[in-house]
Amino acid sequence: SPQPLTMEEWEQIWYIWEKAIGFGLGSKVSNGYGQIATTSYTVLYQTRLRGQGQASKLIDDTGEFRHNIFRAAIRGHALRIFGGLTDTKTADFLVDNLFGGIQTKDPIVGLLGLNFRELKLEINPFGSGKFSQKTYNVDGDLSWFLTRQFSDPAHKEILKVLITKLVQFSLVFGGFGKSWRRVDHRKFFEEYYEDSYKGLIGCHWEWLGENAKRRNIHAQIATPEKLLSFIEKVQQAAKDWILAQNKSVNPNNWAKEWREAWHSSNVQVWARIAEDKEDSAAISWFHGAYDSEGFSIKKSSVAGKLGQISRIWHRMYPIILIKKNSEDPKKPLVKSTSQFIEILTIFPDNSDECLDFIRSEEHTSELQSRIRI
Repeated sequence: SPQPLTMEEWEQIWYIWEKAIGFGLGSKVSNGYGQIATTSYTVLYQTRLRGQGQASKLIDDTGEFRHNIFRAAIRGHALRIFGGLTDTKTADFLVDNLFGGIQTKDPIVGLLGLNFRELKLEINPFGSGKFSQKTYNVDGDLSWFLTRQFSDPAHKEILKVLITKLVQFSLVFGGFGKSWRRVDHRKFFEEYYEDSYKGLIGCHWEWLGENAKRRNIHAQIATPEKLLSFIEKVQQAAKDWILAQNKSVNPNNWAKEWREAWHSSNVQVWARIAEDKEDSAAISWFHGAYDSEGFSIKKSSVAGKLGQISRIWHRMYPIILIKKNSEDPKKPLVKSTSQFIEILTIFPDNSDECLDFIRSEEHTSELQSRIRI
């Protein structure tokens, strides 16, 4: 400045500067470009994750892991959850307020900021010819922070619970990035790639480290029955936030036109315990017949096909046992297992293919538990 400034004025300048770089510098900040390692904002939620899946590509065909996959996943699930509890307009408003939006005349800056710090990243080739792709294996710390303060401090605690439950919901029912609706076939269906080159299907994400597993203790689901309790907690967190925003919870006036709105009349959840990664009951149903009569959902409106999104999410969620620690009650014992909760989340339509699949006794008996939302 050509004019001398007081210390108070310089402090104000530095405050504005630090606040600005807290969001990142330059364009494509949501993709991870220009982000800083730490932020002075209030961190609402932080955890450590490990994931693998299909990487994005730059124009020169270089593989890239993009951090905006977390925002896209959480934003999408927030819409689904809110869409089952209130009307379309309110659900859109709530999500724009949380994550930002450009649907209105004036752009909205969201309450939630995202930071992902990579601890380890590998980009590798997969497949050959027209099936050649880039894959990622990544470990990192995911943080969600508050971009501005509330006049009512209670709202911060409600939002803290909500973002925690949304991240947990994302990990329990799917993952992040491309093909998140499917399990990673490299991990759970290795023989799929034995006879020929094929496209990469699915991704796999899990909590990394004992601290992350402890902090997300309510997302450590060992039985189908606990899955129901978890879903109820996610919905309650969303209801609390809706009411905190002076909006109405009205499950009778939900977003009926949204195909994946999370409402009891619109979604079914099936679950079972798989003994190990080779014990998936459902993965073969996406590639062949699901009963002895040869009925199949392969390349249908149910399982999805090129240009058509699947109505089914398939997840193999690792079972982690959390036990009491008599020596240190505040630090429960964490035990990994070889088991998984196998989850099918289905958004039925009235097509014959879908109704036949849901009613088939042969395969539904293999996924013993149907969770009532």
